[in-house]
Amino acid sequence: MQSAFAHRFRSPLLGVVLASTLAVTGCGDPAHDLKVGTVGYVNGFAGMAVSTEPRSVLVARDVLSAGGSAADAAVAMAFTLSATLPTSAGLGAGGVCLVHDHTSKKTQTLSFLPPPAGASMVGAAEQSGTPIAIPTMPRAMYALYAQSGRLRWEQLLAPAENIARFGEPVSRALSQEIGQSAGRIGNDPIARRIFAADGGRRPVQEGDTLTQLDLATVIGRLRQKGAGDLYNGQLARQYVDAAAQLGGQITLESMRSYSPEWRDTITAPSGNETIHFPSDGLTGSETARLWNTGNLTSSLGDERAPGIGATSFMVMDLQGSAVVCGLTMNGPFGAGRQIPTTGMFAVAPGPADGRSRMPLAVAMVMNHNVNEFRFAAAAAGGGAFNQVARAVQGFVNETPLADSISAITSSASGPALLNAASCSEGLPSHPGSCRAAIDSRGSGYSLLIGGPRS
Repeated sequence: MQSAFAHRFRSPLLGVVLASTLAVTGCGDPAHDLKVGTVGYVNGFAGMAVSTEPRSVLVARDVLSAGGSAADAAVAMAFTLSATLPTSAGLGAGGVCLVHDHTSKKTQTLSFLPPPAGASMVGAAEQSGTPIAIPTMPRAMYALYAQSGRLRWEQLLAPAENIARFGEPVSRALSQEIGQSAGRIGNDPIARRIFAADGGRRPVQEGDTLTQLDLATVIGRLRQKGAGDLYNGQLARQYVDAAAQLGGQITLESMRSYSPEWRDTITAPSGNETIHFPSDGLTGSETARLWNTGNLTSSLGDERAPGIGATSFMVMDLQGSAVVCGLTMNGPFGAGRQIPTTGMFAVAPGPADGRSRMPLAVAMVMNHNVNEFRFAAAAAGGGAFNQVARAVQGFVNETPLADSISAITSSASGPALLNAASCSEGLPSHPGSCRAAIDSRGSGYSLLIGGPRS
């Protein structure tokens, strides 16, 4: 089953492998002649990746196998999700990440939640229209890359561009979300055309080929020109003008002035280990409150929030660096309207208090005494805070990961999908102790690269 799955979702980097293999024929052992950036460069354990959408995990696998860092793989996963799970992720998405860099020994929050309405109208005179959020994900991923990336930026965005340009079979994860939210784009002729099959008679479903040419063009320009082009270049002007066609309010000055924020984390001690939550309003503080009070069954009022419109993923590299992220579109397919010529869905602004409209919860456990990764959990949607707090408790109680996640998801209220990864004896010192778990209610995928699959 694994080989059939991998064959179906063939790597966009496969050509790199073949080219490299041909180049070294007759020049020695290919296994020793591979260069950084070529899939197969890392021999043995390369890391692990978990996501609610399978294709993004396979892209992360290739990045880590090529010698990329956790930050590289996270960037590639985020852009891939914009093409493979546009219901809950997209170039217009915001979010929050916990980032541990093994070299600097720092664990930080990278905050890029959709800004409130006023942020999109910086420098604007009074005008009518509907505010839309500044698209924050591309600039945030570039900030992550600038801090800890190893491979070329162009290589990290190429898989997403190829998936959007040449088409990709719709995954079960996307098919399930479209089935629950297709009505969201019912009044948008552009989106209806892209996400329809059989001459427009039905929404695309699992196995149908989904092609997104406008999105491919935008990702291609971001690949060539860098993320800054969406904020102070040709893409910025294109985005603002196209948004205006929908009656959307956003200014070039607001695009130029936006930047993601690096912040300290909220921490809680647990023996020799430190639990990290993001310092981001409800994103971290409510999960931390649940943990600190031990009231892990309390209602946070978020259980009715949909499980579509937000998602999560995580990745760890062989050095022990880790990135755990939650992304939000503030609703299924964002605001339900696609910005013309961009392939990007408009996202409604966040609340004035800077919080997310969709519950996002992420957590990470580190042993800073020896600079080792131990555990991470992430969930998005109703019940997310409670699920992540309970997952952390399960790790602290030394409950086997699969048992812990299964118990939580079988009893959890709310539709959030919970994913987790654990290295009980520490990463990088004991990669054999690493395990990953996905929520059985979804159709995600977890993979230990160079290790056992789950």
